[in-house]
Amino acid sequence: MGRISMIDPQTAPENVQEVIRRHLAGGHQLTNEKRTLLHNVNAFLAIEEASYTLDRDLQERIGKLDADLFEYAISVSNECLVCTTYFSRLLREEHHLDPSDFKLTRRQELLMNYARKLGSDPKSITDEEFTELKEDFLRHGDKRRSTGFRREGRGNYGDFNSYGSDDGREQLCERRAARRRVNGSTG
Repeated sequence: MGRISMIDPQTAPENVQEVIRRHLAGGHQLTNEKRTLLHNVNAFLAIEEASYTLDRDLQERIGKLDADLFEYAISVSNECLVCTTYFSRLLREEHHLDPSDFKLTRRQELLMNYARKLGSDPKSITDEEFTELKEDFLRHGDKRRSTGFRREGRGNYGDFNSYGSDDGREQLCERRAARRRVNGSTG
Protein backbone atom coordinates (compact mmCIF):
# COMPACT_ATOMS: atom_id res chain seq x y z
CA MET A 1 0.00 0.00 0.00
CA GLY A 2 1.27 3.47 -0.87
CA ARG A 3 2.29 5.83 1.89
CA ILE A 4 0.82 8.91 0.28
CA SER A 5 -2.89 8.95 -0.33
CA MET A 6 -4.41 9.92 -3.64
CA ILE A 7 -6.66 12.95 -3.78
CA ASP A 8 -10.29 12.38 -4.66
CA PRO A 9 -11.02 14.67 -7.61
CA GLN A 10 -14.67 14.96 -6.56
CA THR A 11 -13.90 16.22 -3.05
CA ALA A 12 -10.63 18.05 -3.72
CA PRO A 13 -10.44 21.81 -3.09
CA GLU A 14 -11.57 24.01 -5.97
CA ASN A 15 -8.02 25.03 -6.92
CA VAL A 16 -7.07 21.35 -7.30
CA GLN A 17 -10.20 20.64 -9.32
CA GLU A 18 -9.35 23.55 -11.65
CA VAL A 19 -5.84 22.17 -12.21
CA ILE A 20 -7.35 18.76 -12.94
CA ARG A 21 -9.82 20.26 -15.44
CA ARG A 22 -7.02 22.07 -17.29
CA HIS A 23 -4.83 18.95 -17.27
CA LEU A 24 -7.60 16.77 -18.70
CA ALA A 25 -8.54 19.46 -21.24
CA GLY A 26 -4.92 19.31 -22.44
CA GLY A 27 -5.49 15.70 -23.43
CA HIS A 28 -3.65 14.20 -20.46
CA GLN A 29 -4.80 11.47 -18.11
CA LEU A 30 -5.15 11.72 -14.35
CA THR A 31 -3.02 8.78 -13.22
CA ASN A 32 -2.62 7.51 -9.66
CA GLU A 33 0.83 9.07 -9.58
CA LYS A 34 -0.64 12.46 -10.48
CA ARG A 35 -3.40 12.08 -7.89
CA THR A 36 -0.75 11.73 -5.18
CA LEU A 37 1.24 14.65 -6.55
CA LEU A 38 -1.86 16.87 -6.52
CA HIS A 39 -1.61 17.19 -2.74
CA ASN A 40 0.71 20.05 -3.71
CA VAL A 41 -0.56 21.97 -6.74
CA ASN A 42 2.71 23.86 -7.18
CA ALA A 43 4.71 20.63 -7.24
CA PHE A 44 2.25 19.10 -9.70
CA LEU A 45 2.43 22.10 -12.03
CA ALA A 46 6.21 22.35 -11.87
CA ILE A 47 6.81 18.67 -12.51
CA GLU A 48 4.09 18.05 -15.07
CA GLU A 49 4.60 21.21 -17.11
CA ALA A 50 8.37 20.72 -17.20
CA SER A 51 7.90 17.08 -18.14
CA TYR A 52 5.62 17.79 -21.08
CA THR A 53 7.77 20.72 -22.23
CA LEU A 54 10.93 18.60 -22.24
CA ASP A 55 9.12 15.78 -24.03
CA ARG A 56 7.82 18.11 -26.77
CA ASP A 57 11.29 19.64 -27.16
CA LEU A 58 12.91 16.22 -27.54
CA GLN A 59 10.27 15.11 -30.07
CA GLU A 60 10.82 18.26 -32.13
CA ARG A 61 14.56 17.60 -32.15
CA ILE A 62 14.70 13.90 -32.96
CA GLY A 63 11.17 12.80 -33.84
CA LYS A 64 8.41 11.14 -31.82
CA LEU A 65 9.54 7.52 -32.21
CA ASP A 66 13.18 8.21 -31.36
CA ALA A 67 12.13 10.39 -28.41
CA ASP A 68 9.88 7.62 -27.09
CA LEU A 69 12.66 5.05 -27.48
CA PHE A 70 15.09 7.40 -25.71
CA GLU A 71 12.71 7.96 -22.78
CA TYR A 72 11.90 4.24 -22.58
CA ALA A 73 15.61 3.36 -22.38
CA ILE A 74 16.25 5.93 -19.63
CA SER A 75 13.24 4.63 -17.69
CA VAL A 76 14.41 1.04 -17.90
CA SER A 77 17.97 1.90 -16.93
CA ASN A 78 17.01 3.95 -13.88
CA GLU A 79 14.46 1.30 -12.94
CA CYS A 80 11.43 3.60 -12.88
CA LEU A 81 8.60 1.08 -13.03
CA VAL A 82 5.91 3.73 -13.66
CA CYS A 83 7.78 5.29 -16.60
CA THR A 84 8.89 1.94 -18.01
CA THR A 85 5.31 0.68 -17.98
CA TYR A 86 4.06 3.90 -19.57
CA PHE A 87 6.65 3.91 -22.37
CA SER A 88 6.28 0.16 -23.00
CA ARG A 89 2.56 0.65 -23.56
CA LEU A 90 3.20 3.75 -25.69
CA LEU A 91 5.69 1.90 -27.90
CA ARG A 92 3.24 -0.97 -28.40
CA GLU A 93 0.12 1.14 -28.98
CA GLU A 94 1.47 4.12 -30.93
CA HIS A 95 4.45 2.63 -32.74
CA HIS A 96 3.47 -1.07 -32.89
CA LEU A 97 6.81 -2.07 -31.36
CA ASP A 98 7.34 -4.89 -28.92
CA PRO A 99 9.77 -3.70 -26.22
CA SER A 100 10.92 -7.28 -25.71
CA ASP A 101 11.91 -7.62 -29.37
CA PHE A 102 13.02 -4.33 -30.90
CA LYS A 103 14.04 -4.12 -34.56
CA LEU A 104 16.06 -0.92 -34.49
CA THR A 105 18.05 1.14 -36.92
CA ARG A 106 21.70 1.81 -36.11
CA ARG A 107 20.77 5.34 -35.06
CA GLN A 108 18.09 4.03 -32.69
CA GLU A 109 20.54 1.50 -31.24
CA LEU A 110 23.04 4.30 -30.61
CA LEU A 111 20.35 6.50 -29.10
CA MET A 112 19.02 3.79 -26.79
CA ASN A 113 22.50 2.78 -25.68
CA TYR A 114 23.24 6.44 -24.93
CA ALA A 115 19.96 6.79 -22.99
CA ARG A 116 20.57 3.60 -20.99
CA LYS A 117 23.97 4.85 -19.94
CA LEU A 118 22.58 8.31 -19.11
CA GLY A 119 20.05 6.66 -16.83
CA SER A 120 22.43 4.33 -15.03
CA ASP A 121 26.06 5.37 -15.43
CA PRO A 122 26.62 8.58 -17.41
CA LYS A 123 30.40 8.38 -16.98
CA SER A 124 30.43 5.13 -18.93
CA ILE A 125 29.56 6.92 -22.20
CA THR A 126 32.74 6.81 -24.22
CA ASP A 127 33.94 9.58 -26.49
CA GLU A 128 33.66 7.13 -29.39
CA GLU A 129 30.01 6.34 -28.64
CA PHE A 130 29.15 10.00 -28.26
CA THR A 131 31.00 11.00 -31.41
CA GLU A 132 29.25 8.31 -33.49
CA LEU A 133 25.84 9.41 -32.23
CA LYS A 134 26.62 13.10 -32.71
CA GLU A 135 27.91 12.54 -36.24
CA ASP A 136 24.79 10.58 -37.12
CA PHE A 137 22.61 13.46 -35.94
CA LEU A 138 24.72 15.98 -37.82
CA ARG A 139 24.64 13.84 -40.96
CA HIS A 140 20.93 12.96 -40.90
CA GLY A 141 19.73 16.04 -39.15
CA ASP A 142 18.23 17.00 -35.93
CA LYS A 143 14.64 17.99 -36.62
CA ARG A 144 15.24 21.57 -35.43
CA ARG A 145 18.93 22.28 -35.78
CA SER A 146 22.13 20.48 -36.64
CA THR A 147 23.62 20.61 -33.14
CA GLY A 148 21.01 18.66 -31.21
CA PHE A 149 23.68 16.85 -29.21
CA ARG A 150 26.75 18.32 -27.64
CA ARG A 151 29.34 17.13 -25.20
CA GLU A 152 28.98 18.60 -21.73
CA GLY A 153 31.95 19.26 -19.49
CA ARG A 154 32.84 17.50 -16.32
CA GLY A 155 31.05 19.16 -13.47
CA ASN A 156 29.00 18.49 -10.37
CA TYR A 157 26.74 16.13 -12.30
CA GLY A 158 29.55 14.02 -13.69
CA ASP A 159 30.47 13.56 -17.31
CA PHE A 160 27.32 13.33 -19.37
CA ASN A 161 25.82 14.45 -22.61
CA SER A 162 22.79 16.63 -23.20
CA TYR A 163 20.40 16.65 -26.13
CA GLY A 164 19.78 20.35 -25.77
CA SER A 165 19.86 22.90 -23.02
CA ASP A 166 22.61 22.83 -20.45
CA ASP A 167 20.17 21.97 -17.71
CA GLY A 168 17.88 19.61 -19.66
CA ARG A 169 19.33 16.46 -18.10
CA GLU A 170 19.35 18.09 -14.66
CA GLN A 171 15.66 18.97 -15.03
CA LEU A 172 14.82 15.42 -16.08
CA CYS A 173 16.68 13.99 -13.07
CA GLU A 174 15.09 16.49 -10.70
CA ARG A 175 11.61 15.78 -12.05
CA ARG A 176 12.00 12.05 -11.52
CA ALA A 177 13.58 12.49 -8.07
CA ALA A 178 10.72 14.79 -7.04
CA ARG A 179 8.15 12.24 -8.21
CA ARG A 180 9.88 9.52 -6.22
CA ARG A 181 9.97 11.71 -3.09
CA VAL A 182 6.32 12.71 -3.40
CA ASN A 183 5.16 9.19 -4.13
CA GLY A 184 7.38 7.54 -1.55
CA SER A 185 8.76 5.14 -4.13
CA THR A 186 12.22 4.21 -5.30
CA GLY A 187 11.37 3.83 -8.99
